[in-house]
Amino acid sequence: EGGAGYVVIDAVTVDHKYWYIGKTTSLDKDKYIPQFKAFAQRVTDAGSTLIPQIIHPGPESICAMKGITPIGPSVNTNANGHVSRPATIEELHKIVKQYGQAARRAEEAGCGGIALHTAHAYMLPGAFLSPLRNKRMDEYGGCIDNRARLILEIIEECRRNVSRDFPIILRVSGSERMPGGNSLDEMLYLAPKFEAAGVDMLEVSGGVQYEGLQNILPSHSQKIGMNVYEASEIKKVVNIPVFVVGKINDIRYAADIVERGLVDGVSLGRPLLA
Repeated sequence: EGGAGYVVIDAVTVDHKYWYIGKTTSLDKDKYIPQFKAFAQRVTDAGSTLIPQIIHPGPESICAMKGITPIGPSVNTNANGHVSRPATIEELHKIVKQYGQAARRAEEAGCGGIALHTAHAYMLPGAFLSPLRNKRMDEYGGCIDNRARLILEIIEECRRNVSRDFPIILRVSGSERMPGGNSLDEMLYLAPKFEAAGVDMLEVSGGVQYEGLQNILPSHSQKIGMNVYEASEIKKVVNIPVFVVGKINDIRYAADIVERGLVDGVSLGRPLLA
């Protein structure tokens, strides 16, 4: 009702065994479709549309309390001190299929699209993409094309399982802003590949979890529009809308960057609650 064009519900897992925070919402079974359908209808009735952010938390899973070891690209330790093991090829193939089925359920529930989180060297897809966390030497590690393989397979599987006019939004880090991490150059290389795989919109964030949250959830000391430059450069190499997120807390600034053609739209979190 506050005027948002769409509303994202984050952390909807493709596998309920791998929790993210607490009892994470899931779309890993058809039995959850009616609940999401009711939720989506309430958002539609309020004048917006519901977009579930589909995730596999991977190394960020807190499933260790259930006796399950988190999985990731390599051996990683998450913020909770849980150590993940490298996912097997068979597990990755299964996870790709799980993403596709979660996307199908979202469309059947009447959601307005899905969002895929691949930013911040975080959760399973983001961890695979980042050289900071991905130390594999197989077809899912090493060069940037290999590190992006899992994301591209997920996009393609989601696209196969939904109608062509069902939007797929991809959140990316325009730059990881860490030595040895992905830079803007890597994202300029990957963005057209993501588009070709079936992405309908890119949402540009920045930073990684290793440097704390100040470049993901910026404080008052951070400059306004901290990811606008990266987003505007990415916009030049794709033919799909590019949104930006991160310290957009002035409506006049938001309108200005859209009107100037730097980005196609803005994503807001805390400003909507102010």
